Amino acid sequence: MTIRYSAPRIIPGVRAIAVVAAWGGQHPAWAGEALASIEGQRPAADERVLVIDHPHGLDLLSRLPRDPRNHGWTVLHGDWRDPGQARNLGLSRTTSRWVVFFDADNLMAPGHLDAVGRAVRSALPRVGVVYHDIRYVTADLGDSGLWRVPDYDYWSLRASNFIDTSSAWRREAVELAGGWPVGCGSFEDYALALAVTRRGWVAQRRDGPPVTMRQHDHSRSHTRVRTGDRRTDLWRTRTLGIVSLLAGRHSTFGRWAEFLTHAELPPHTSLYVIDNSGDPEFGTLVRSTCERLAVDRRLDHLTVLPRPHRYGGAPDEPYFVRERHLHIARLYSEVMPTIREDLVLTLEDDVEPPLDAVRRLGEQIGCTPWGRYAAVAGAYDMGADGGLCAGRADGGWGSPIHWRDLGDGPMDVGSVGGGCTMWANWALVEQPIPFMWYDGLGWDGSLCNRLRQNGFGIQLHGGVRCTHHVHGAIRS
Repeated sequence: MTIRYSAPRIIPGVRAIAVVAAWGGQHPAWAGEALASIEGQRPAADERVLVIDHPHGLDLLSRLPRDPRNHGWTVLHGDWRDPGQARNLGLSRTTSRWVVFFDADNLMAPGHLDAVGRAVRSALPRVGVVYHDIRYVTADLGDSGLWRVPDYDYWSLRASNFIDTSSAWRREAVELAGGWPVGCGSFEDYALALAVTRRGWVAQRRDGPPVTMRQHDHSRSHTRVRTGDRRTDLWRTRTLGIVSLLAGRHSTFGRWAEFLTHAELPPHTSLYVIDNSGDPEFGTLVRSTCERLAVDRRLDHLTVLPRPHRYGGAPDEPYFVRERHLHIARLYSEVMPTIREDLVLTLEDDVEPPLDAVRRLGEQIGCTPWGRYAAVAGAYDMGADGGLCAGRADGGWGSPIHWRDLGDGPMDVGSVGGGCTMWANWALVEQPIPFMWYDGLGWDGSLCNRLRQNGFGIQLHGGVRCTHHVHGAIRS
């Protein structure tokens, strides 16, 4: 059974702060310490709710040092094995304007709720979450260091996860975001922070005591790292905007649509299509196909932009012509700055990726300090000579890469083409689409150069091998 958030039956009154603790039944001694640290806060929370996420439910209370029901706790239970669902149940049984969610293996330092109360009372109406520093400790509470988290910025939050579950969340902001997300692995707090701020709320860092966070081998984060699922969790948490420029090629349009029909996509995906065919019949096909994709794939957003003024080059002219590439750069530069999704995939209509390409590319765009990669591209032919649409880090396009140079994973490069490339949008918003043709570069190679100058890395993924149906050899 899936528990979604539903509004409380009681109309909120003067109560200000609730604490909802979720416990999966592990480490009862730690859970007892966590509950005691919350009970010891002065002033106390207006509401305290413990949700036990375990098939044995209330039977587990006997394992705790003392029964929380005798110390001001409302105790609920269910069997979801997902903390998001437990928190949604707890949220639905409280009425306070602000809710602090707490994991049962952490500790609340003295003065924590006092600092929260002072921060939320002075918070502007547009503040949806108040967050804090994190004190890391070992399983036996040995000090492992303090993380002084950064001040909030919309795009820096997309690059780095620094808002913890134990932050104070404004009820209405969580309600408008649909409650706690489920199925996000170890990134459900990050997913909620992204969802809240995506709807116009802002986050605010507070001063005062940090949360004390235990680091141990049995935590969900460590478990997901061991199983290799943590990067997949992150990819599914972020939003994705797919951008395709369609030139009116009937020969490749079906393959493009087939890929988007069956490809692995994150839950929150949008599609931005530029129809540059100048053909009303083709435009009708594009519109109907995209509307079907929006329904079938449950896309968050669909934009189809007709741009009928095509490039009018000679039929036999070479591909690398300045005017052709300037025309393409203008089209991309019109659309890319309008995209607000966390990640952007540029997908050309004649490049056919494998169905797992979006996931495998998206998994490489990690959280800081995993790395500062701004672009990760699939590999495909650039021409009949066997060179790929990429250039080495030491020489850019002048230092070609071939199939034989690729392994099964990503490699650092200097430039990649935009045929099947995942871009970190927090890097793009600080860099307009350039066109450095004086260096022999189109929009994609120019953008890679500028991103590298800004301190970002570029990668080519040898495990994402695409077929180039028009301007490259048809080879996987």
